[in-house]
Amino acid sequence: MPGGARWWTERTTEYVREGAKIWGTEHAEGIRMALARFQCGRARDGSKTPGIWARVGVSPAPTRAADITADLVTRIKRSTEWAPKTRNFQLQALRGFLRWEGCELAADRKLWAMNAQAGPRDWLTREQLAEVWSACRDDHDRLLVAAGGMNGLRRAEVRRLRGRDVLLAIDRAEARIEGKTGTRTIPLGTYLRNALVALDRRGHELYFPWRDTAYDSRLAAVGRSAGLPFQLSAHRLRRSFGRVAYRAGVPIVDIQHIYGHASPAMTAYYIGIESEEMAAGLATFERALVREAV
Repeated sequence: MPGGARWWTERTTEYVREGAKIWGTEHAEGIRMALARFQCGRARDGSKTPGIWARVGVSPAPTRAADITADLVTRIKRSTEWAPKTRNFQLQALRGFLRWEGCELAADRKLWAMNAQAGPRDWLTREQLAEVWSACRDDHDRLLVAAGGMNGLRRAEVRRLRGRDVLLAIDRAEARIEGKTGTRTIPLGTYLRNALVALDRRGHELYFPWRDTAYDSRLAAVGRSAGLPFQLSAHRLRRSFGRVAYRAGVPIVDIQHIYGHASPAMTAYYIGIESEEMAAGLATFERALVREAV
């Protein structure tokens, strides 16, 4: 292990060991994993994946507390690679460690505050989603695009999907999805159903048996071929599905169930329509007032 990486591992381990006396075992393990992922991520099969710093474009990754600057923290805050809750947890884990290390950066409340309003986020339009579909090179590309962009699935949910989990009848296509909050059964759209039929998996066979890096690189290549102005990712596809579906008239509670969210409010925030709907409602109210005055 390189010297810098060894320093990071040893110091964060000591920090978590001390904190566990107050936090409890479960929370301490979450903090440990969050801090470890700044240097190197882990796939479900135990293989290494790019760390948080690499995923926000920081290279080489800082290996000591003193190397972390306000600019690097801001990169994480503005990233669209993670859901808001995940990004907030990562930042708070990092801030706690830096405070323990005595870094002045941790005292800057404004720097670490997460705005109530979402940061810059990119969604695909319906037209861009069609371009992405046309740019798919094979059935595996079509699986990833259809799963996220046409059915709202997470990358981890697609990677866990096996032949036994799906029913592909023409009049009733559905899948049993193992998500963050448990198992749910959702209907499959035509695009995803056809991709699954073409791949023809049985029993315990995985539909996508490769690592997260292969998943991400495939989507990035498809996005480039489609001419997108931003990098295509599983998370962007998933968010875009809900936004496009909502604008097409799908009730938000139906989108919530497909996503596996705990509430419609969470879904509204996730697809970026909450503030827009409130603004539109206010404008409607003001127009009504004008008509009444006349």
